[in-house]
Amino acid sequence: MTPSATTSNGNTVPVKADTIKNRAVILSKIDDITVQDWPLKLDSYRDSPLYVPGSPLPSGTALVRIRAGGICGSDIHFWKEGRAGPDIIKEPFIIGHEAAGEVIQVADDVKSWAPGDRAAIKPCLPCLA
Repeated sequence: MTPSATTSNGNTVPVKADTIKNRAVILSKIDDITVQDWPLKLDSYRDSPLYVPGSPLPSGTALVRIRAGGICGSDIHFWKEGRAGPDIIKEPFIIGHEAAGEVIQVADDVKSWAPGDRAAIKPCLPCLA
């Protein structure tokens, strides 16, 4: 299945991996960290809805503007030692998976969150944050 997104007029369109990018901290090898506009690996999200600015949110979702992201001990091990436990740097990847921000939009069926609420993102779950 090709990743797709719903536009503001309700049409579903295919999305190429290089069309959506996030600003991210990239670790390429020991002591080599850069900030880049990094393409999302959409093949990991084949069955996940993608958000296109201006379109309605998919049922059960909220859009969070990330205000802060953190790195943890495992990120520091990767940065300084090239590994964390059994995991070794094999290719550049995004470090930092602990994020917090502000809810800016909720789907019509979401009642437990509202724009302006503060949100913490549970780390280690695949998402587009």
